[in-house]
Amino acid sequence: MGRLKTYLMLTGLCLVLFCFKGRHDFHTSLTEARLNEKSGSIEMTVRVFSDDFELALQKFSDKEDLKITDAESNAVIRNYFRKHLAFVKDKDVVFGEYLGKEIETDITWIYIEVSEAKKLKGFNLLNTIFLEVFDDQTNVVNFIDGENRQTLLFNKKDKLKANPL
Repeated sequence: MGRLKTYLMLTGLCLVLFCFKGRHDFHTSLTEARLNEKSGSIEMTVRVFSDDFELALQKFSDKEDLKITDAESNAVIRNYFRKHLAFVKDKDVVFGEYLGKEIETDITWIYIEVSEAKKLKGFNLLNTIFLEVFDDQTNVVNFIDGENRQTLLFNKKDKLKANPL
C-alpha cells in the first residue's frame, strides 16, 4: 500500500505542476514506462514543459533559434534522448526508438519504445533529461507492469536506478 500511496502522491503532484500555465519556477519531467505484454516492449511517454524542452534542444544542438515545432527538431530530439534516457549495464547501452512528439501549448509529450524488455533484466535506467540545463531538475519515472507500479526519482546526484521491470 505504501508504494501505491507514493505513486499516487507523486503522480498527482506532477499533474498539478503540469497543469500550471505560464512561467514556472520548478523543473520536472514525468515519464510513464509501461510494459506491453503483447509486444514485449516498454512504451515510454515523457511529459516535459515545452519551454524547458526547447531550451535543452537549443543547447544540445548549438542552434539558438531551433523550435520544437521545426521539422528538423525530430532528429535533434532523437539524438537528445539517445544521450539522456537509456538502459545501461557495464558497457552495454540500449536506447529507445523515438516515435514522435505531441505539443500542447506548455506541455510536450515524447513517445519512445524499447524493444525486447526481457533482455533488460539487470540493466539500470539512466535518466539525465534536462540535468545539463537546470540544477534543480527532477525526473520522475513511473514503471507499470500490469498491476505492479514503481516510481523512481532522478536528479543531478542520482542519475542511475535499477530497472524495476
